[in-house]
Amino acid sequence: MNPDDVFDRIRAAFADDVKFSASPPVDDMKDRDGYFWQEDGRSRIWLRAGQRGIERLASLIYVLGHHLSYGYGWPEDYKDAIVEHFVDHWHGRPTEQRRAVIDEEVRAWRYGMRLAEQHGFDDHEALEKIAFARLEDYRARVDLADDEFDMVVASL
Repeated sequence: MNPDDVFDRIRAAFADDVKFSASPPVDDMKDRDGYFWQEDGRSRIWLRAGQRGIERLASLIYVLGHHLSYGYGWPEDYKDAIVEHFVDHWHGRPTEQRRAVIDEEVRAWRYGMRLAEQHGFDDHEALEKIAFARLEDYRARVDLADDEFDMVVASL
């Protein structure tokens, strides 16, 4: 099934659970493809405009992966790491918090790729390639040892 059809199916499946926002939660989100947050007790999702095809699908499943992970309960170290709502890097935070950030990022991708598969998308390799590229953007921000970072990301 093509990425646009899967995108439409997944978005429709979450229409009652998630509010899709046309505007990012803060102005300076130009470098992000999508974002998940909670507002007034409701999950909200923003996707950068202009994305198409598999890139758009990847952004959707990633942010919905965070929505699902949130529903299962985020670990305390992750909650502590994101106490400042929009964080670009976690330098100076305890190692446990920095590790929790990359663990959550991988978990969001894992849940998201499972969603895509459940809704008929079978090009797992294409999504995985995007996930690895986007996870690599976290390497400098979480400032973990390369071997630890690589081990976590490889668990995708």
